[in-house]
Amino acid sequence: MSSQPKLTLHAFPNPKATPHSSGYCQKMETYLRASASLCNSYGVVGSMKKSPKGKLPYVTITNEADPQHPTLVSDSHFTIKHLVATKLTEDLDASLTPAQRADSRAYIGWTEGVMYPALTATRWMPAWPHNWAERYKMIPIPWFIKPVLVFFVRRRVIQQHNGIGIGRHSKEEVETLLEEWVEGVSARLGDGEGWFHGGAEPTNVDVVLGAFLMQVAHKDHAEYVEMVGQHVNLIRYTERCVNLWFPEYENLKQKLGRMKTSAQLA
Repeated sequence: MSSQPKLTLHAFPNPKATPHSSGYCQKMETYLRASASLCNSYGVVGSMKKSPKGKLPYVTITNEADPQHPTLVSDSHFTIKHLVATKLTEDLDASLTPAQRADSRAYIGWTEGVMYPALTATRWMPAWPHNWAERYKMIPIPWFIKPVLVFFVRRRVIQQHNGIGIGRHSKEEVETLLEEWVEGVSARLGDGEGWFHGGAEPTNVDVVLGAFLMQVAHKDHAEYVEMVGQHVNLIRYTERCVNLWFPEYENLKQKLGRMKTSAQLA
């Protein structure tokens, strides 16, 4: 009887017991935690090596029969599809109707295609100098090469943001996109005590929303954390995701507790 293939998630280097610096890396590990088949058997490597598509995260799937030729899968969306198609994990959306799947895809697309590019713009673009100064201090690169290396990385990120259009918006327009997402997700989640589709178990859209909300609450600039923190249902929902999938995130759980208290007192 063949053993279960070994799955390794390749992500940016990250301190233990904290959300990933990349929303997509956080999404991918959240999915693995949500998978009953993989939650206790995958590994994480803090790797700067490039995947076949030149970005992180990606996964390697190694079979015991042929350990020298692992399967490499890149891009979180297609990685999840591959894991489901090859039956390495269950389909979290198996119980959904076609209409519910479409609803999920719309919110996932809104999160990954609009909110997250707007969010990363507030981290890297010149319109937010304070945010960039804080981010620069947190980048884990030796001081003697940091200024030059970060200069080129930041220039590339700015070019990418300009290329997809988000970098051409004004500061106010970018922040409007973020506010629209926060208001829309808050309205959709109701009291925040249940899952997106109201079922007993989370689905893929909960993985995505939970992952990105965790990352925002953990590390983003005060203005955006405050924007989320005005909605106690978003804090409850994020707490539920953290407690279920990442109970070791003690600092984040404490921060969410403080945010919830402030929101309830407001």
